[in-house]
Amino acid sequence: MRRALALLLIAGLFAAVVPLHRSLFALTQTYPDEFRSYYIPSSGNMKILSLGYHSFWADLIFIWSLLYYDYYGREVRYTYLERTFEVVTDLDPRNREAYVISALFAFIGNRYDLVYRFEDKGIRQIPDDSILAFDAGTYAFFSEKNNARAVRYFSIAAERSPERPIFRKLLAQALGATGNLESAAAYWKAIYDDNRDLQTKEANYYRGTALRHLWDLKVRMDQRDLEAAVKKYVERHGHNPGALQTVVKEGLLARLPLDPAGKPYAYDAAKGAVTCVSPFDFKTAYGQW
Repeated sequence: MRRALALLLIAGLFAAVVPLHRSLFALTQTYPDEFRSYYIPSSGNMKILSLGYHSFWADLIFIWSLLYYDYYGREVRYTYLERTFEVVTDLDPRNREAYVISALFAFIGNRYDLVYRFEDKGIRQIPDDSILAFDAGTYAFFSEKNNARAVRYFSIAAERSPERPIFRKLLAQALGATGNLESAAAYWKAIYDDNRDLQTKEANYYRGTALRHLWDLKVRMDQRDLEAAVKKYVERHGHNPGALQTVVKEGLLARLPLDPAGKPYAYDAAKGAVTCVSPFDFKTAYGQW
């Protein structure tokens, strides 16, 4: 009899609570959106409130935040983004996942300033970690298209984990994108040398990729030098030289470089443009580098 009454009481409470919950939820939806956010105490207060269990509370807030910030329809979801993850990473400075996820949420909101603030903090707090610098570099290189920033982050990643060729590969690509062709070529040459005699799928990939980039970089460097000499000739004479050999005779260039295939570059005297007409050839590149 008592068990039946208890069950009836529980059922009655449940029947009363569910409609109340729905009513309260419906009521909150009528509030201005800014009042449907939340507030996280400061790091100093949280360290006191956590009673020494810093990592536990960092994990608890972190797990909860994943659910909150995954709610893409909430207009004010970024109101306390910075505060939330500052607290999490202050409580647990070596929580790499917190830095990665906070940067991701900031990126989704197109807040590159916060992306790099979170990543930079993680790079400082975990000096033996290379993933955070790699993560920041990918945002800079592939999304923001900020090549100089990408170089800085990929340099950190490559310095911290020199045994991982992916970091040097991305650094070489970023350097090439900034126009620092000689440095890019030096990194690609090092990647090629490291994989020259290895017979693995990964080594074959890096060796082939390095050869392709070294070929392209030589063309770009030669074009840069030849067109700079043509420009100097124009400054002297007011018109383009009739042939590339003319800039050598004028002393504007020591010699005419050959393309990676060992052939002369094509020259359009009307436009002053230099082009490589030789297609990439793996065997030629392999023998050269």
